[in-house]
Amino acid sequence: MEDIKLVRIKKVSKDNIDRFMIKVANKISDDALYRFLIDEESTWKTIKEFDEENWVELSSNKYENSDIVVQYKHKDSDKIFEISSMYHINDIPFEDNIEIQSQYSEVNFKIIIDRKVYNIGEKVFVKMITSEENLMYRYWIKNDENWILLKDYSLEDAITFTATSEKMNKIRVEAKRIDSICEFEYEDETEFEVKEVKTLKILDIKTVSSELLVDEEIAFQVDAEYENNRLILYKFIKIDSNGNNECIQDFSTKKLVTYKEQFPGEYRLLCIAKDLYSVNEFDDRAILKYSVKAYRAIEIHSFTTDVCSPQPNGAEILLKAFVTGGKNLLYRYIIKGNISEDSGFISDNTYLWKAKETGKYLIELRVKDAISNKNYDANSYLDFVIDETKVETLKIDNVIFNKNDNILINEKVSVEVVVSGGFEPLYSFMLYKDGKHIEKINYGINNWVTFVPSEKGKYALEIKVRDRYSNREYDSHSIRYFTVNDYVPAKIEYILTSQNENYVVGDKISMEIISEGTKKTLVKYKLYINGHFVEESSYSFNKKFCFDAICSGKYYFEFHAKNIDSSKEYDSKCSLDLKVEEATPVTNATIMCNQKTFKTGIPITINADCEGGKRVIYEFYLMENGEWRLVQKYSSKSYYTFVPFSVQKYKILVLCKSMHSKKAYEDFCEFEFVTEKGLEVN
Repeated sequence: MEDIKLVRIKKVSKDNIDRFMIKVANKISDDALYRFLIDEESTWKTIKEFDEENWVELSSNKYENSDIVVQYKHKDSDKIFEISSMYHINDIPFEDNIEIQSQYSEVNFKIIIDRKVYNIGEKVFVKMITSEENLMYRYWIKNDENWILLKDYSLEDAITFTATSEKMNKIRVEAKRIDSICEFEYEDETEFEVKEVKTLKILDIKTVSSELLVDEEIAFQVDAEYENNRLILYKFIKIDSNGNNECIQDFSTKKLVTYKEQFPGEYRLLCIAKDLYSVNEFDDRAILKYSVKAYRAIEIHSFTTDVCSPQPNGAEILLKAFVTGGKNLLYRYIIKGNISEDSGFISDNTYLWKAKETGKYLIELRVKDAISNKNYDANSYLDFVIDETKVETLKIDNVIFNKNDNILINEKVSVEVVVSGGFEPLYSFMLYKDGKHIEKINYGINNWVTFVPSEKGKYALEIKVRDRYSNREYDSHSIRYFTVNDYVPAKIEYILTSQNENYVVGDKISMEIISEGTKKTLVKYKLYINGHFVEESSYSFNKKFCFDAICSGKYYFEFHAKNIDSSKEYDSKCSLDLKVEEATPVTNATIMCNQKTFKTGIPITINADCEGGKRVIYEFYLMENGEWRLVQKYSSKSYYTFVPFSVQKYKILVLCKSMHSKKAYEDFCEFEFVTEKGLEVN
């Protein structure tokens, strides 16, 4: 049999989309059937099944460089095909000077998209407008130079997809009637632009907490650069020195993450950031190394005595230490001289030394935290002399501030010094800010001083007192430390709770925060149930809170308070533990009976009742002939009926408990009665 010969015929349509017809040029028989297949991305695809029509219409720009196969067979043939011929479409000649109008060019068939320019991650909405009914649609997207099928033929005339690449530039929609055997009958294309958004870049990860300490809240904040109006997600992973990792925040828009560390050591915090609409696993990541300490660094600010050196033998000298840092400080006072003395580590920051021998003494202060394995974390020395000279001791008894702990900038502070002993005491004052000397008043008769701090910070006022006739630098000495703020730090005084001592599931737990300066105090809370974080509120002026006890267990409430002008995470915090039971305990179990006399052969019904509990269940025991036996296992049935058959003493024992309780019982009661001869029972 001869080969199948093909020709191309150019088709012209009013929508200016290039098409051509592939047509069988030679007539092989009168009852011929033809099938057309095309090579689409190395896969042979049937575009027209066996049919009497000897042509197929194709798109020029899509299939111009493809291969096509035409198969022939007789109408009544049982063979798969009888002749098969393959051509490269560009090698198929055009029929000379023939152009025909496409039969579908008059149909209104148009793609509508919601806009022409998109950012990566945005949705593209495609809608088809056509005057033809009952069409099936197929959607293509051009990504770079490749056409990708979005959705195969269906009756849906709209589609939505995400612009995931800036190389996406064209949409193509093909359509055909439901009963059509053609690859498509209508087509349209439209171009659009996808813009790449500004690259997300993590600029910095910084610690918000002033100190990173065990069992205290540690806060980190990430700063990133990205295009406006984009939603950025952050994930934080903590990695310890052994490489163990823990996710402390999964992808979220929260840029601030907080957690409590249980163990001191070296850690790394991995921050992973991605655009919400990004197709990448992540867009940027950064890592921060940090150390968590068991406690704050211990610093000795002063180590002094209440009286100056020298002192007579037998004098009592009070050693005073002012130390910051640590969690549970221990102090050790070592006195080296003619008679040495060692206090051992004690929790008191003062030590009374009674001199027992004259001479020169070196006194050492050692300070450490209770959990420290070191000999000490910090130490300091002072020299002291004990001699036979009797001196009139001049002592500072008290230092009185006109302000409480809340000292503000630009407010007048007055300090008065109260002393005892001596003849004519003279007073000297030195003021320090953040460890630097800023003001001094030389020795004079005034026992008071006033000053107005103009900046916030940590201040120290050093007070020296000496007698007019003393040749020492000072006879008594004291240092007072205080903090100056530009606002009054919020302080939680009390957490008032409802009068319930026992809470059960379903109860309302009411709390009220009592604090000074209520009008400028913001409060927020964190709630943990059975060790699991549940929720956290934002700062607000609300001081009253109400929580629903949703399940049994241990409820831990942590309240943070800060002044509205404060830049700190919080000024003070306070916590409260509550226990919520599944139900109140079962109490007051009682037994009631429906009769007063008990006779053999007559049924007796015992009813049990109790107070408290939740879904209470009951278990009944009967003593008969001096032996107990279980007659009704735990169930919600609160009564038991039986018939006594002999004259004797009976006992009923009822155990009751809440259904959820794992105890054998929560309460019980007994009922005793004696039967009389009644009905004869055979």
